[in-house]
Amino acid sequence: MKIFIQVNEERVIGWGSTRGTEADVELEVEEGSEIIRNPYVYTYKNGELETDEVYRQQLNNEKEEQLKKPSIEQQLTLMQQALDDLILGGML
Repeated sequence: MKIFIQVNEERVIGWGSTRGTEADVELEVEEGSEIIRNPYVYTYKNGELETDEVYRQQLNNEKEEQLKKPSIEQQLTLMQQALDDLILGGML
């Protein structure tokens, strides 16, 4: 399948099925190729598409950190519990 990638310096920053600008690079990729699902881990250097494994790992680590963070609801519950402890603790 034919796609057009957008490149910022060497990093792929997106893709489309049609050319968006004259700077877009036309590529032939297999249907279901990873670049369609995750274009941001690719670089385009000297006419070659390459996977940036270091950047992929960095993105995976950032995603894992986000998943570890408590949700807004959990944060509000913890804050409410802390306030309750402060208010009720002062009454004892």
